[in-house]
Amino acid sequence: GDTGGELGEKGDTGNSSSLPTPKDVKSEVKATAKHISRVDGDFLPAPPSQLVRESRFAKDVTAMMGWCENDLTYFSDTSIKTAEDTLDFISMYAGGVSQQNIQQLLDMYSVTEFTAAPGKDGLSAEFYRASRIFRDILMVCEPLWYGEHLASAGNTVYFYN
Repeated sequence: GDTGGELGEKGDTGNSSSLPTPKDVKSEVKATAKHISRVDGDFLPAPPSQLVRESRFAKDVTAMMGWCENDLTYFSDTSIKTAEDTLDFISMYAGGVSQQNIQQLLDMYSVTEFTAAPGKDGLSAEFYRASRIFRDILMVCEPLWYGEHLASAGNTVYFYN
């Protein structure tokens, strides 16, 4: 049975009560980020985004970055069934983004481009739409932005999907 411990511990049955919710993951990421991205004026002299914009990174390096098709389905809310559910899910992660901009983002991903999963899981096409948007925000946009800056400084950059 379920040990009630960490996800993946021996005996974990995978019950939905053992799985982290998107809100849990968001809280954990925020807590971790407080510890790993602290500007100390020495090792990290400025916020990473500022360092990248100012090309304050190693030169003459080769970088490889990428993402996979369904990278964030595990962290997406499996109860997403409607466009309203997708709007709510994406809005939760994009708290500082206007509803107009979120709607423009959602309009770029037609639900007709996604297929519901057959079988007992019954994951909806809208679920896959939401998880793709989520993946693109977290796993695609940042590497593309960073890679663009690296390449413009003369570095070799490879992407994989």
